Amino acid sequence: MLVVEELFPGGRLLHPDRWKEEKYDPTDFPNDWFLLTRDLPGEWFSSKATKLGRPRGRGGYAAKDAPFVDVILERLDESEGLTVHGAVVDLVDQHGDEIPGASHEAKVSRLMKRVRDLRS
Repeated sequence: MLVVEELFPGGRLLHPDRWKEEKYDPTDFPNDWFLLTRDLPGEWFSSKATKLGRPRGRGGYAAKDAPFVDVILERLDESEGLTVHGAVVDLVDQHGDEIPGASHEAKVSRLMKRVRDLRS
């Protein structure tokens, strides 16, 4: 199985050591794609995770999402009747081109999860 991490302007393969880690939860990376294959070279399975996978210590979109999450939280504080979903969808509709991600749904899902995690 291959896991392709969706990035701007393209994607990259995640080394199996990365996606087999207990810390890797596919729901935290809604833009990852999973592919099945049997034709990989033997070198792919050697322990070179630092070269082939996502570098350790990087949180994916967390840093890129932070300014947008801050705006969403401000909007929620200013308006009593605004829901998290409403605030996130409004922001993605207005600033979708600036937010990294493969699709509108992926951006909304990821930002909603980040806002919920911060508010709980």
